[in-house]
Amino acid sequence: MAQRTENKTHLRIIVLSMIFALLYCAQTSCVQTTFGQSAKQPLIQIETGKTTSSPSDTVPPQKKKSSAEKKEEKSTSKNDIIYLIAPDGNLVPVPANASLKEYLESKKKQSRKIKKNKLRYSIASVSLTGSVAQGGTHAELKANISVQLDVADEWVRIAFKMHEAVLKESQYSGKGTASFDQFDRTAGYSWWLKGKGTHTLKLSLLVPIRKKAPMRRLQLSLPETAVSHLKLTVPIPEINVKENEQSFTRITNPNAKTSLIDMFGLGTLLDLQWQALPSQKQKKTVLHTATRIHVVPHTESVLMTATQEIRAFQGSFSRLKVQLPKEWELVDLKGDEYVSHTFINQQTVLVQLDEKTAGPIELVWTLEAPFPKDLKPLSLQGFQVEKARRQTGSIAIEKLDGYQIAQIQGKSVHRMNVSSIVDSNRVATAYHFLKQPYQLQITIQEIDPNYTVHPEYQLQISQDEIELDASYKILVHRGAVKSIQFLWSSRLAEGWSLETISSEGLISSNLIDQTSNPQRITVPLIERKNGQFEIRLRARKKIVPGEKSTLLQFPLLIASEQRPAKLTIKQADNIEVQFIPDNKTRLKKRKKNKESTSYQLTNSAREIELSLLATIQAHPQKLITKTTEILKLKNNKLLVKQHIAYEVAYERLSQVRFQVPDEIFGRVQFFFNDDVPLTENTTGLMVEGGHQTRIPLPEPQLGKFEIVASYIINLPSHSSTEKSIPILLPLISSSDAPYKEVRLRSELNPLFQLLLEDSSFQSELKSNETTEWVSYLPQNRIAVQLKPREQFENHQLEILRGRVQTAFEQTGQERTRAQYLLKGNSKFVTFEIHSESLIEWCWWNDKKVAPVSLGNNRYRLSLKKHVAKEPYLLTIDYHSKLKSRSRWTHSYQLPTPKILGGNWVSGVVWDVTIPADQHLFLLPQNFSPLFQWEREGIFWRRRLPKGISSQMSLPKNIVAPAMRTDVAHGNHYLFSRLGAPETMKITAMNRSLVVLFGAGLSLIAGFVLLKIPATRNLLTLLFVAFVVSVVALWYWEPVQLLIQPALLGLLLAVSAAMIERMLEQKRFGSNLTLPIPSEYVIPSGTGSSVEHPHPLFGVGSEDPTMVRPAEDSPSASSSEVGSHS
Repeated sequence: MAQRTENKTHLRIIVLSMIFALLYCAQTSCVQTTFGQSAKQPLIQIETGKTTSSPSDTVPPQKKKSSAEKKEEKSTSKNDIIYLIAPDGNLVPVPANASLKEYLESKKKQSRKIKKNKLRYSIASVSLTGSVAQGGTHAELKANISVQLDVADEWVRIAFKMHEAVLKESQYSGKGTASFDQFDRTAGYSWWLKGKGTHTLKLSLLVPIRKKAPMRRLQLSLPETAVSHLKLTVPIPEINVKENEQSFTRITNPNAKTSLIDMFGLGTLLDLQWQALPSQKQKKTVLHTATRIHVVPHTESVLMTATQEIRAFQGSFSRLKVQLPKEWELVDLKGDEYVSHTFINQQTVLVQLDEKTAGPIELVWTLEAPFPKDLKPLSLQGFQVEKARRQTGSIAIEKLDGYQIAQIQGKSVHRMNVSSIVDSNRVATAYHFLKQPYQLQITIQEIDPNYTVHPEYQLQISQDEIELDASYKILVHRGAVKSIQFLWSSRLAEGWSLETISSEGLISSNLIDQTSNPQRITVPLIERKNGQFEIRLRARKKIVPGEKSTLLQFPLLIASEQRPAKLTIKQADNIEVQFIPDNKTRLKKRKKNKESTSYQLTNSAREIELSLLATIQAHPQKLITKTTEILKLKNNKLLVKQHIAYEVAYERLSQVRFQVPDEIFGRVQFFFNDDVPLTENTTGLMVEGGHQTRIPLPEPQLGKFEIVASYIINLPSHSSTEKSIPILLPLISSSDAPYKEVRLRSELNPLFQLLLEDSSFQSELKSNETTEWVSYLPQNRIAVQLKPREQFENHQLEILRGRVQTAFEQTGQERTRAQYLLKGNSKFVTFEIHSESLIEWCWWNDKKVAPVSLGNNRYRLSLKKHVAKEPYLLTIDYHSKLKSRSRWTHSYQLPTPKILGGNWVSGVVWDVTIPADQHLFLLPQNFSPLFQWEREGIFWRRRLPKGISSQMSLPKNIVAPAMRTDVAHGNHYLFSRLGAPETMKITAMNRSLVVLFGAGLSLIAGFVLLKIPATRNLLTLLFVAFVVSVVALWYWEPVQLLIQPALLGLLLAVSAAMIERMLEQKRFGSNLTLPIPSEYVIPSGTGSSVEHPHPLFGVGSEDPTMVRPAEDSPSASSSEVGSHS
């Protein structure tokens, strides 16, 4: 018993020892797996076809380590490894005593060594020879690998891949040393080599073969090399190898039982696939064909293209016997495996291939047959292959423009969807067949074309001839057009000369027939055309001199339908044309521009030409010239610009001629429209103290243009003094036409003024305060005086703001007070008033000043003791000479004084007071109203908003003159404007007319709504609102003014309607008699022939009780009597 206990104890100790041993082994393998390397191998990382990145590459392969080294390795544990966070966030294992920076630097050194070692060796060639074992499970290969090392005394580690194979044996030869390293599933087999020169490794390999019926596949990864070759013997007599684009493969049969595969250019992966071909002796060849037939009919012949795909269900084939369709001629036969063909008989062809194959192969047949005429049927059949068990296919027949394709007979064919055919855009019909033989007979019948023509005629009319350019846009709706015909019956009688009839790629000029029938021109097309195309026709005719009118007949292209023609007239500038259509032609004008005029022509009858009677009139050229001479002064030089305006009509002007006075001849520069310089050419003619010059224009001109002549006149040195300088201004005259008017404009600086004493010139004051003189008499030179102005002119004045107050008295006279707040270093102020105004008084601030008249409605005020830094107030009181009588409507023109030479800083406020019975109807232009509509009781009036005053705000040191007490009361309106004031034009309307007009319109509208029930709907209300809105867009102020009387008129209309209804109720209520119940009963014994004088109203009658007529029947009278008794 004790012995058993002792044995159990020993057994427990042994089991525990074994468990500790297993745990120790497991821990050691985990450590090795964690670091990814074996303790007996060098620390390296294998890369395919590249040297290693470890420092141990330069040392020989390591041998077994000593016990001390093993102890040192065993001391390494997981605690010696730590993980650091890289910049990308991932954990990186590094030694515990190293930093991440040191680890990254070591990685960079390793990568530099990899780059340095890239060129240390190269694999010169790889040669594989062997055979496939019986049963096809694996292949036995002999690999001969040649390596060239470029380093002498260093070990180089090389990975040769081939990890799919099992290494049986290895041999080394060369001037060096080789040592096997290890096998890795990724890098394969690796060796260490040392010694500069060529090293050769001979390896015996077993490579597995994959099977996937009916294919066999051999795969082996190889190192990168320039030369690689495989020679493999397969124990099958006939095989078919799948082609590889990167390799060249050749198959031979060294004997009757085997096949030899030679493959060159294997690359980094040997991938070889083959299948066994069945022997003809063992199995009978059975074929399958699929034929795609494409028929393309043309007008001369019919082409057929048949693409046959042939493959073997069993067996193989190198020859094919094919039946071709009858009445078709073979044109071409091609295919990748095709070698030649021979005809056994008229329809049977024997096709020879380059080698035996199981397919699939493709043959492309091209055949041709004559075009069937007179509805002769076209037979489609054939392409039957001998030994083919299954023969299917499809037939696609393309469209032929202008023809209809129809089936008349079919055998073993069925119609199919055209969309299933590849490139079915042109396919008209399609069929498919499931067996041979099949037959399909079709007919190709021509369709009568139906097309529409849209003609466009363009006439270019000059003084001598007419050019016709006709365009016919043809749209074919059905069929195809093979020829066109023009009807032009009066072509020769009118003298038309036909130049061309053209269309891109459709018409040959040699085929046009003009002689067989002079009234018709037949044009055959090169090919039949459908869809849309265009025909162009060009012709011309001479205009007989003195002929007042000519007949224009347009060529008609005969078509199924004629669209309205477009006629475009382009005549010369001096030509005027009028057209009179004949009885069957309608002429409608469409649009007109500067270059042409367009019409629309229609014809009431078919196949009748369009005809017009044209009256052509040639006009001579007409010229109108005007000139304006502008003067400017600069540094004792008078700058003169003469603007010569031309207006040319009927004929373009290509050059202009001028007479240049002698004193400026050769010193004038000419410009076209003031920007294009012109070159003058002297004609050599002397005319009235001047030279004639000719100036070509940039292009012939018609209409308005301008020539600008610029020259300088030197003034004497004392021109800056106070003396007047007489100047005789030379004027460039036009030799083409005398000037209709001559203008002179002074744009001198404020220190000078220009004086004219010539009575033929009249002065005009422009809006920009420049003076302009105009004369309508011919002038060669203009005598003027240049007079310096005194230094007190207004050019130094600033007009800060202005205020104008205008009031109309009951007598119709206008009284105005104009006030201007001025500032500037000026001793005088010059102003101008309207010719119909009279000055009453003028004030400097609150002091009266008498103005000095300068003539031409101009006045001057002196300011002798004025301080330039202080503003002052100028007040001018004036009234109009004329009195305006009161009318229903009146337009007022309110002029204002103009301060000459002053610079406006701000604007002006204008207060207008019109009589109390007048109301503002239209606002003045260029002025902004400062009033707004406000309600006072039940009425709305125009009032100034709060914060706006009609009085001018003045500085504290300025005392204004006393307000006028003679201003009439009335309706006040306030306006404002920026800059200098202009003449104000306002329109007022009498109050009675405002009420009559506004109330009358609404009253009429109310009566229309009451008397015409059809207008009482929402559409009428929307229409009236729309009209009022449209009118308010342009006349908002009149609409606002008329709204109140319009409401009054609407109230009157409603009141009238209510009164009318009350009167009608009284009138009808006194004459009505209600019927009694006995009147609704028809007496007994009466037949259907009894007539009642009045209709009987029963229960439910739609007639109202109030308007039923009373019946004067005897029964009614007796009832009434009985009721009273």
